[in-house]
Parts: sequence; C-alpha cells; structure tokens
Amino acid sequence: MAVQKEQKTASKIYWAGAYIAFGVPFIGLELLGVLYQVSPNNADLQLNMRFFILFLHIAGGLIGGFLVVLKSSIDWRQGGLVTGVMAYVLEQIVHTVLYGWNSVGDGFTMAALILSSVLGAFISETRLKGKDKIPPSDDAQ
Repeated sequence: MAVQKEQKTASKIYWAGAYIAFGVPFIGLELLGVLYQVSPNNADLQLNMRFFILFLHIAGGLIGGFLVVLKSSIDWRQGGLVTGVMAYVLEQIVHTVLYGWNSVGDGFTMAALILSSVLGAFISETRLKGKDKIPPSDDAQ
C-alpha cells in the first residue's frame, strides 16, 4: 500500500513539474503573439524571436526540473528526464490542438526543454547535498 501511495505522489510531482516546465514557454509564446499581434505559430515571429523562444524553453525546463527534485526524493536523472519529456509531449499536444500539426516547436526546443530540465534537477540535487553537509563545530577539537 505504501509503494502505491509513493508512486501516486511521484506521478503528481512529475505532472506538476511538467506543467510548470511547459507553462513558462507557453505563456511566453502567447505573450509574444499578443505583443506582435500575430499568432504564436507565425513563421516570421518564430524566426525573429528564435533565441528568445529557446530561452523560454530553457527557463521552463530549469524551473520544472529543479522543483521536481526539490519536492521529492526522486533521483535527479530520472526526475529531470521524465519531467522534460512529459513537458515536451504536453507542449506538442496543446500546440497541435490550438494551431495545427507541427506548428510550434522543433528539435532545438525539444532539446532545450529536456536538457534544461535535467540540468535543473541536477542543480537541485547538488543544492540539497550542499545543505546536508554539516560544518565541523569548534567544540569537536
């Protein structure tokens, strides 16, 4: 029973991280579309704002992967990879429903989202290990 509850908790944490990792670039793309008064799948917008769109995917992946490992006992490799892949799949489903097949996203955005999610998980893991280290006290000598 405890294993099943732990799996449900891990699944919820993965989905929460994926929603965050997907939400940052999604909201950023929508805001770009509003600012330039075009659809986010506009080819000119995507070409002119390519680096900013990649930055949004990197930021989303970093935040999502960081929070998944921070809020759970999941290994950073698994947490980052699963979060990044789930976020990318979620992004493709939502963009396909809203704008049509293969409209937003490519190999670079996929790599940016997944790799930055793994990097965010790694940063969270090293941050947690740094907190666990107890500095030696002066009384021990």
